[in-house]
Amino acid sequence: MSGFGRFLAWTTVIVGVGGGLLRYFVFEPWTIPDDEWIAASSAPTLSAGDAVLLLTRGVPGVGDLVRCKDPESPKDFVIGRILGKGGDTLELGSGTLKINGYGYSASDACHENTVSLVSPKTQARVDVHCGRVEIAGGWHYMGRVPKSDPEPVKTYRVEPGNVFLVSDNRDIHDDSRDFGQLPLASCDRRVVFRAWSAKGWMDSVHRLTPIH
Repeated sequence: MSGFGRFLAWTTVIVGVGGGLLRYFVFEPWTIPDDEWIAASSAPTLSAGDAVLLLTRGVPGVGDLVRCKDPESPKDFVIGRILGKGGDTLELGSGTLKINGYGYSASDACHENTVSLVSPKTQARVDVHCGRVEIAGGWHYMGRVPKSDPEPVKTYRVEPGNVFLVSDNRDIHDDSRDFGQLPLASCDRRVVFRAWSAKGWMDSVHRLTPIH
């Protein structure tokens, strides 16, 4: 075997072993389930069928998008964004989010201003408008559904050891407003990267994108 051939062989082995170790020790691949509530509540950040990487190390914090065990079905999962940890107070309702008295709202529009999906509430197609929210030193996308029924502002006190999840889609949600606070220990996977979207590798807009 030539020198160049040996170089390619060793490069292939090293990359393969390194990728395997990263996958085993740091990242876990996962496909967003084809579930109408997960799809609607995760918009505009994620869609059903997206192939993502979950970070398995470290402790999730406020602002992180996480996968948690479904409290109503232990074999399944829920996806939400941690917007409160033990000791925090949240004020949450249609168009309102305050964490410990500090208000957060969309600062500017997204690259894709609107996502269309089927609402699990009505089975009708709705448009989810996208905005960008800066929080906890980072930012994420937030979805709103125009003309949806307004929700009154409620105050939530997060118990020690728990987290309060909020769906990125604030109006069609499946989060702690619905199933209550969750133990932080049950939310041990952070959604950090999308390898490709439900449309496949040829969807160049959404492939190989970090998840904020």
